[in-house]
Amino acid sequence: MNLLRILMMLVLPIAVASALWSWTHDAAPATPLPPLQIEVLNSCGVDGLAELAAQRLRALGHDVTRVADAGMAEFEHTVILDRRGRDRLSRELARRAGPCPVLLEQIEDPVADLTLILGADWQQMALFSDPEPVSGL
Repeated sequence: MNLLRILMMLVLPIAVASALWSWTHDAAPATPLPPLQIEVLNSCGVDGLAELAAQRLRALGHDVTRVADAGMAEFEHTVILDRRGRDRLSRELARRAGPCPVLLEQIEDPVADLTLILGADWQQMALFSDPEPVSGL
């Protein structure tokens, strides 16, 4: 019985420490997404923000096909529109660059795989959280 107690006192803290370490430290960086064609639209009223997002997305290997003002009422929330039904990739980009929701809005002859519409909550996005873009987007 004493041996069991001693083992529990030794093993339990090591197991907990190991679990916490693996939970807080990624074993490897995220696998980069394949290059996506992305249209970036500014709907938050901050001048130059769409261009900054485009620069960061290009630095990560994505093809930004268009950068423009959304030309509509300001969006409260940033959103990604999946134009070609690339659900897994659009959701993964939203998870890594966001957080932001993904809406399926396929159109005929889209200019990009995805449209990123920057809303008033843009400061919460990982894409803008560091001076350098997030690796692996």
